[in-house]
Parts: sequence; C-alpha cells; structure tokens
Amino acid sequence: MSHDARILAVKIALTVTALEFFGPIVRDFHPSHALNPDWVGHARVHLVWLLGFMGLSGLANLYLVWLRRPFQVRNLWLSAAWQSCNLGGFWIAYLLTPVYDGLITVPGIHTEILGYDENVFVFAVLSLVMLGVVGVLRFGLQEGGALPPPLPTEVPVLIVGAGPSGAMAALLLEQQGVETCLVERRASAQ
Repeated sequence: MSHDARILAVKIALTVTALEFFGPIVRDFHPSHALNPDWVGHARVHLVWLLGFMGLSGLANLYLVWLRRPFQVRNLWLSAAWQSCNLGGFWIAYLLTPVYDGLITVPGIHTEILGYDENVFVFAVLSLVMLGVVGVLRFGLQEGGALPPPLPTEVPVLIVGAGPSGAMAALLLEQQGVETCLVERRASAQ
C-alpha cells in the first residue's frame, strides 16, 4: 500500500472513530439522561456540558484530520491521542461501575450486539480501530512521508529560503536547466 493510501486509510479510520463524539449527543439528549426529571438539575448541567465538549471535540478532530493546513502527520497523531482519551474514558467508566453503582445497560433503551451491550461492543470495535490507526501511524508511515526526504549532498546551487525571492530564483534556474536545492525551515512554505 502506498504512503498516500495509508494516510487516506488513517484519515478514514479517524473519521469513523470521531463519529463517536457525536453519538452521545443524539442518544443522551433524551428523557433517559439530559431531560430526565429524576436527575438532579446540576447533574444534567454536567451532562450537557460533557455533550457540548464532545460535539466540539468531534468537530475539532474532523478539522485536524481533513482541513488543517499544511497537512502534517502529527495532526493525525493529535487526533488519535484525543480520541484515545475519549475511548479510555469510557473504559474507565465501565471498569469503575461497581465503585459508583453505575449501569452500562439501561433496560428498554440499550440493545445487545452479539451478546454484548451495544456500548461495550461499539467501544471495543472503536478501540481496535484506534489500535490499528496507532500501528499505521507508528510503523506504516516512517518510510516515504513521515519525514522530509534527505537533502542532496551536492548540488550546483543551494537556495536558502523559499520566500518570493528564493522561490523565483529556484524557478528561473530550473527553467535554465540548473539543478537547485531549495530549503526552507518553515513547513508551510514548502
């Protein structure tokens, strides 16, 4: 698989996992949760606050994955780390249910998938997808894209700075058949 195809696969996987930020907004702004009259009003404020945070986190992750310019692999790492916090938070809440008398499955609201509570099943799948994303980011993008190509050791003309003058000098020299190497310290100028 080419470097570009691996990048696209990671972007698609991070988009799928980012959709989990929006799921609770749809599911929990409901009489069983945020609109539950039996809940203390302050608890509902905390839930709506969390839902707002999750929605904004989902939008920020989609921005990092698809819109942030210039594109950098570290944006994908940031999205993966952010989303891993969300996934990890679920697993912490799940594992601590005996401590705070929590309930993962609400009868009549949640369903089972392959014998597992829908939340546990979906978060298990999303966690596996995230492990795959991290694996590709860590091991699948080192060659041919995670780092800039090495600079040539010998060139007739070395141009330092890709501003208007440097870029124009490189263009004019290349048009005359003169090999050049244009270097710039800022990634956005490359």
